Amino acid sequence: GACSEPRRAGAEAAREGVVHVTTDRDGAPFEERAAALATSLRRCGLDACYLRRGGADSLAKLLGRLPAGGSLLAVGREGTSLHAAGGGPPLRLHAGIAAKRLRNAGAAGFQDSLLAACELRAGEVVIDATAGLLGDALVAANAVGPGGRVVAMESIPLLHAVTSGSPSTLGDARADEALGRVSVLLGDHTALLRSMPDESADVVFFDVMFREPSKAAPAYAGLRSLADHRPLSAEAVRQAVRVARRRVVVMDAAAGEELERLGVPLYHRSQRKRFGVIDRSSPPPLTTATATTTTTPYLGAVVAPAKGHTAARRRRNTERRAAEAAATAAATAVALRELRELQGGDGGGGEGGGGE
Repeated sequence: GACSEPRRAGAEAAREGVVHVTTDRDGAPFEERAAALATSLRRCGLDACYLRRGGADSLAKLLGRLPAGGSLLAVGREGTSLHAAGGGPPLRLHAGIAAKRLRNAGAAGFQDSLLAACELRAGEVVIDATAGLLGDALVAANAVGPGGRVVAMESIPLLHAVTSGSPSTLGDARADEALGRVSVLLGDHTALLRSMPDESADVVFFDVMFREPSKAAPAYAGLRSLADHRPLSAEAVRQAVRVARRRVVVMDAAAGEELERLGVPLYHRSQRKRFGVIDRSSPPPLTTATATTTTTPYLGAVVAPAKGHTAARRRRNTERRAAEAAATAAATAVALRELRELQGGDGGGGEGGGGE
């Protein structure tokens, strides 16, 4: 078809509904990678064309020729950037907010909320099932260290093209080192998790924050427009529980309702997020008086005890329920004793019926 062969950049090359793939200013060294990306996008069902740039064809000129709603991917030394018709900043992989989180990691008095929920350990295998621009994946990769690795899953082909674009640098040394431990898979996270063996990763986490717009994060408007807005499914959580050796973490907005919808109990909260945790480790035997752990519908997995105020509230609730259960049991015992006495008095044949 029209997109199966390289095309020379020009006015006739920009066609509505087509993803145009070309090289950045670095040009020739990246032509092969750009052509391969166009082929990969076509295999995903997108109408994609590779445009071989001429010497006078700047990105600005190519963007000016794009029809409304058109998009252009530029492959170069700085990775793969996504440009939309009509201008605006391109979407590219960079350290961004992750750079600050990485700098703060280990600092006295600082606790990254995601790391607190995941409790990552050196050498672990982690799955970021909602990759986005890899901010969380980079933080996780830094936490597991050189012996660990992170598998990030992205369902949107254009966003995967950006996150797997192998930039020479993210603008931060820690982020660059962490990126070397991150691999990005393209596909629906439920299907990808389903294809993985049991207990083949240590921790799996989901971020469902992008379901609702956030006024506090206008810089992510381009990413939000590409994000998969389908709600996280219970089947995805079930598959994550099967794959994870230790725990599954679900992030939600502070005012969100996803944890309740999915039946994932709250573990802790930050100013902007809530974190639910399903612990895959086997709990100790529970007693009515000391139970702080509850079961979930996910393969009998166990919910980790909450921390801070949440833990205190849960303990109070557990104590209240234990007291109510004890009171109910006592009242039931009294009622049964009275019933036996009545039956013994009427029939004369019950235990103790001919008694005193």
